[in-house]
Amino acid sequence: MQMNAEANIAYHLLQVAQKKFAATPATLNADQRRQATRIALKKMQIESAVLGSAEAAGVVVADSRIDDALTSIREQYEAAEDLASALQDAGLDEELLRIALARELQVEQVLDKVSATVAPV
Repeated sequence: MQMNAEANIAYHLLQVAQKKFAATPATLNADQRRQATRIALKKMQIESAVLGSAEAAGVVVADSRIDDALTSIREQYEAAEDLASALQDAGLDEELLRIALARELQVEQVLDKVSATVAPV
């Protein structure tokens, strides 16, 4: 399954709403929603640029890293149903979440790869 742009923005919006406002996208007020959307769109642009770079070629995220990230997210919820509800409210499911996490982890690995070649300042 591929992640379409709508699911990608939904993931980033959910992430920003939780981290910046300790809320879900559905509970944001209009100003918070504008801020979260702006940040989510910027994150998507950066993600696309990094993953489209030559440095991203051949960078593969181990399934165990995705599993660890998913476990970390599950631990933030009291019950599995709470996570499922949050994902559903955002227009996501666990499979799309795994894809989004894989993309995010791949971006991190590419950035680590690039930064390893830069001399310390």
